Amino acid sequence: MRVAVILSLVVGTSAFGVSRTNHVRPSTSINGLPENMAEFKVKSDRWREIKGLSDEEAEKQLSGDELEIFKTYHVDFKEDLEKTKQVVNMLMKDLDPVKVQPKGKNQRKRDKFAREQAYSERDY
Repeated sequence: MRVAVILSLVVGTSAFGVSRTNHVRPSTSINGLPENMAEFKVKSDRWREIKGLSDEEAEKQLSGDELEIFKTYHVDFKEDLEKTKQVVNMLMKDLDPVKVQPKGKNQRKRDKFAREQAYSERDY
C-alpha cells in the first residue's frame, strides 16, 4: 500500500514538471535569397531611399515611373495625414468638453418664472 501511494505521488508530481524532449528542429535560416527575392530586396531598398525625399528633391532626382509612384504615394500620405488630424481634433473635443458656468440662484428663479408664464399663456 505504501509503495502504491508513493508511486502515485511521484507520478502526480511528474505530471506538472517540464519534460525534456530531443527533437531535431529544421533550420529556419535562409542560406541565400532566391532570384526573385533578390530583385524585391533591391526594389525595396530603392523605395526606402526614395520615399524619404522631399518633393523638390524628387523632382530633380527621379523620372518616369519612380516619380509618378512617389507623387501618388505622397498625395495619399498627405490626405491620410489630414484625415488623421481631423479625427484627433474631434477626439480632443470629446476629451475636453466646453465648461459651462452653473446658473446662479437668481437665474434659476427667472427661468422658473418664465416657464410658469409660458405654461399659463398656453392655449388648450
